[in-house]
Amino acid sequence: MIDAEHSDEKAFWEDVYFDAVEDRTQFLEKFEHHSRTYPQTKVLGKGGVKTVHLSHDWKTNRDIALACPNGSSDDDHSLEFIHEAMILGQLEHPHIIPVYDTGMDEERIPYFTMKLIKGENLRLYISRKLELPEILDIFKKVCLAVSYAHSKDIVHLDIKPENILIGEFGELFLCDWGMAEKTKELQRDIRDSRLKGTPGFIAPERIETEPADKRMDIYSLGCLLYFTLCNKAPISAENLEAYVQKLSECEIPSLEKDSPISVPQSIAQIFSKCCQHDPDQRYQQVNEIIEDLDLYTSGFATKAEEAGLLRNLQLLYKRNFVKINIILFFTFVLSFVTAYYVITLQESTRVAISEKEKAQDITKQLIEKQEKDKKFIRKTMDTVVSTFAKGRSDSTRRFLENSLVIDPDNEEAMFNLAKVRLVAGRWKRATNLLEKVKTVKQREVKALKGLIEKYEYMPESIESKYALSADALELRLQDIYFNVSDDLLRALPDLSQQVDFVQRYLKLDNGLNELKFSYKAWIQLTNATFSSLVNC
Repeated sequence: MIDAEHSDEKAFWEDVYFDAVEDRTQFLEKFEHHSRTYPQTKVLGKGGVKTVHLSHDWKTNRDIALACPNGSSDDDHSLEFIHEAMILGQLEHPHIIPVYDTGMDEERIPYFTMKLIKGENLRLYISRKLELPEILDIFKKVCLAVSYAHSKDIVHLDIKPENILIGEFGELFLCDWGMAEKTKELQRDIRDSRLKGTPGFIAPERIETEPADKRMDIYSLGCLLYFTLCNKAPISAENLEAYVQKLSECEIPSLEKDSPISVPQSIAQIFSKCCQHDPDQRYQQVNEIIEDLDLYTSGFATKAEEAGLLRNLQLLYKRNFVKINIILFFTFVLSFVTAYYVITLQESTRVAISEKEKAQDITKQLIEKQEKDKKFIRKTMDTVVSTFAKGRSDSTRRFLENSLVIDPDNEEAMFNLAKVRLVAGRWKRATNLLEKVKTVKQREVKALKGLIEKYEYMPESIESKYALSADALELRLQDIYFNVSDDLLRALPDLSQQVDFVQRYLKLDNGLNELKFSYKAWIQLTNATFSSLVNC
């Protein structure tokens, strides 16, 4: 808790500078009362308002930077110097030098102490010809410091390379807040009203003595970006008067043309938007610059460049270069494989269609041939049957078997082949064939089945063949009768039996008015008789 005494002191320090100008003497006495003594050694730097010395804080046993004003030590000048210390005292940021102490020495000259930075300013540091990523990193750190100050309603108004320090280990600090002003508090005119600033970095409206505005710092940031990339200010002039003259005559320079290194379009547009002569056309907040920097470093289009579809597609490809190339590679491979497969499939289809057409032609030819063969079989069936009746059973069998291969449903061929099988004593085969005959010669089929049932299990002998030929003759199955009789005649062992056989069956044969068997039997009988006479 703050006690009453300290509360009053706090109120005094808050009010005296802004609202109690008439109490300047009391303020300076109070300021002097709280002072300490710091030794001054070598000069670290000297500007238009103050000189910075190397000093040492014996209480904390550390080297510090001690700032003292230049020139007159009158009250107005002292208050203006102390103003910078009070501004810095409100800012606690990694990129703003912290103030340690303020006071007056024995000669009533004000001072303030700061962190000692061992390094060099940005003008010297940038001469090393840095790469673009490092330059943008420096610029972003400055933007972060200014953005923080703006959040406290403080504008710097003197952003330039000399006021930016780079430490030995890369730490960055925005310095020299002597021209800084508050933007939202009514201040009395206790400071020098003359125009101050650095040619090449001061905003145009500042020249026209406009009130402090955050957009003035944004203009200066744009000039700083140009300087870091080109190692010179956008508009060069020896003094403010010459700068004002050139500013009214010159347009915004082209960063892409002036920079010795390649500057991306996005960064050039950030500079252009910062340095618009009309404050309303600039970024309205420093955070907007930081957002655009982050967009650029992430590979996206900045808001400043107002990128179209083509630009966004280019950036999309750039930030996904590896992924897109991998996808394109596999897409190409897949397309190639697909195309090869489609071509192969088409060729296979063409070959298959061609083979199918050939097969259809062959099938058609086979069918036509089969139909011709069937017609031929039907035409020659009677002739073949007649050869069977003449005793040519082997040639008849081969013809009928081939006929059934060509025309498996030919019942006429089945019936005739069954008779051949019957004559040969192949009873079961004959039966199987007869079972398939359903539409032709049903009377004869029935008669044949009857013969098979009667003689299938009867032992084969001359008498059984006599009986079979007699039954076939009686059933008017002449071809069976002729073939059985022919086989029986050849099987008789001697001439007397053959003559007896012929005499017995000539009587049966005469009843049918058939001479085929009689003619053949008489030839055989004549041959047998002739043979017996020769032997005698």
